Amino acid sequence: MSALAQDLEVAELHAPVHYPEGPCPWRGGLLFVEYTRDALVFLHEGVTRDLWSEPGCGPSAVQAAPDGTLWVCAYEARALVQLDPQGHELTRHVADRAGRPLPGPNDLAIAADGTVYFTVSGEFEPEAPAEGAVCRLRPGGVPERVARGLHYANGIALGSAALYATEHFRDRVLRFPLGPGGEVGPGEVHADLSRLAGPRSPLRGPDGIALGPAGELYAAHFACGQLARFDPRGEPLAPIALPLQFPTNVALLPEGGLVVTAFAADAAPHLGALLRIGAS
Repeated sequence: MSALAQDLEVAELHAPVHYPEGPCPWRGGLLFVEYTRDALVFLHEGVTRDLWSEPGCGPSAVQAAPDGTLWVCAYEARALVQLDPQGHELTRHVADRAGRPLPGPNDLAIAADGTVYFTVSGEFEPEAPAEGAVCRLRPGGVPERVARGLHYANGIALGSAALYATEHFRDRVLRFPLGPGGEVGPGEVHADLSRLAGPRSPLRGPDGIALGPAGELYAAHFACGQLARFDPRGEPLAPIALPLQFPTNVALLPEGGLVVTAFAADAAPHLGALLRIGAS
């Protein structure tokens, strides 16, 4: 059972923001991206500053690597970008090992050895072909697809023995076992969000995810206005209602509790907020 209780307060941490995604605790503050503003932002002691920006790149996630660098999924630029801590670009990947482009890098998780696992989504349409994939980028290497055929691969999280990725338009989370060398085994359904109550929007589905210390899973249930929760076996727990209809991602905070990125309406300018759940 999760340590979070249903009566925990959901409070606004920071607002307004433009289509926020990919929260990542960093240097005593919080990194996040603003998709419609093409910016990587650092929030520290209530003050924000842009750390990196590229017109038209549409960033969807950021993670800090063990070596101190930052990795950004530039969704619209179809690129996985590595930055130094000051926001200067170091490397950029735009194709996999076979030379195929990366159709919408969306979210990422980084292992202790620096291996980057990330999703590429394909087209964000319920009737589009299932072209999503999970990719692996070993240090000094090039991306390689390790799972294919996902109907809009979206969020991703790394556990001690498995990789978890959301299949947005099938409304579920998949679990991929990991071998000792980072080999990715066949995926199986871990959590079925289609069983949960909530609006039946065509855009409904799990976006970003996070794993808790006891193996519990949190999923930002896009277009549903809630944070879905599952026990370590993938059985549903009562979701946490949110004040914004479109949650995009979730992360654990080092001081306890969670941070959720979300926006109010699926229309420009996609104004939203960073929400804190639990400990402050």
